[in-house]
Amino acid sequence: TDLDASMAFYETLGLRTLRDSHGALVMPPAKHRAIDFMLQLRESGRAGSRLRFYGGIEDGDRLRALGFTRDALGWSGMDPDRRRLEFLPEAMLSRR
Repeated sequence: TDLDASMAFYETLGLRTLRDSHGALVMPPAKHRAIDFMLQLRESGRAGSRLRFYGGIEDGDRLRALGFTRDALGWSGMDPDRRRLEFLPEAMLSRR
């Protein structure tokens, strides 16, 4: 619901953000060229969805500081719009 707050949140996770004519794009930092994904954020009056990221987590302390918790599967928490974010091991892709 607040594009600037969402962009700041993803930047705190170490990701790059870029405004475009439709909202904002979120992508990995330039130094991680082997990782390829892009999220498009759009401002709206209603929040709600779940985002899952698959791959290794290098900085669990950063996630913990943002209120994420570690469970048997991976890390989970909420973004500023109360969307559930899950960071799961890459091996989980074959189980979903």
